[in-house]
Amino acid sequence: MKKLFRYLMICSAFGLVLLIIQYGISAEKAGGLIKPAKAETKREAMPIDASAKMSPKHPEYDLSMTCAECHPTTLDAISTATALYINSLKRLERDEVWKRIEAFLPGRERFVLATSYGNRPTATTIDFVLDPVEKVSYAVCEKGTQKLEQIKENPAVSMVCYEGWTVAGGGKKQWKSVQIEGRAEVVDSNGPRFETYLDKYHLVRLSKERAKKRMDILRVVIEKAIFFDSALLKSGFSVYQVWERGNNP
Repeated sequence: MKKLFRYLMICSAFGLVLLIIQYGISAEKAGGLIKPAKAETKREAMPIDASAKMSPKHPEYDLSMTCAECHPTTLDAISTATALYINSLKRLERDEVWKRIEAFLPGRERFVLATSYGNRPTATTIDFVLDPVEKVSYAVCEKGTQKLEQIKENPAVSMVCYEGWTVAGGGKKQWKSVQIEGRAEVVDSNGPRFETYLDKYHLVRLSKERAKKRMDILRVVIEKAIFFDSALLKSGFSVYQVWERGNNP
């Protein structure tokens, strides 16, 4: 019986030594400390909302991370996660942002246009042409379409043009887009401004005569544009860059 007890004690001691050795090796690999992997890091950072700005004393972090990975965040439908990027990372000068928007929209570009009336949104695809001087976009639309009727009741619109990597398309994993908020106006073909705006649009399929019978013009004054470019991150700039009209042209 004594021999059995002594044997069990020796086995227990040997197991404890192995455990200590294993712990020591793990600690040595971590530079003397047990460091959890990034994915296992606890969310112990201070709570923030979308108005937060990154302190110059902020600890280092991977540029691909978002604030929500570490901070409990309070957001709403107006102050969004995008605002955290805009507030916390480097911003381009206003004129530089517009130059990039202008370069991204060189001609007739396909947008998704969102309109809304009576709490019923509508999203449609439509070609817009940018007037880079006035910061206004123009499109021609079939008379009587749902989007035009909604705009007559609610001129606030949102529109986005996008290009970049997709699962189906493959290629380089980079993305660009411009998201526009603006005030839209439906210009009737019988109005005095119709032909002037039509010349800005550059018709392709229709003659002017047919366009006057069939189309109205949609004129969108750009109030705010958010330019997104995933490549900006490599330069330390926010991938989201904002241009706002304000009191400036």
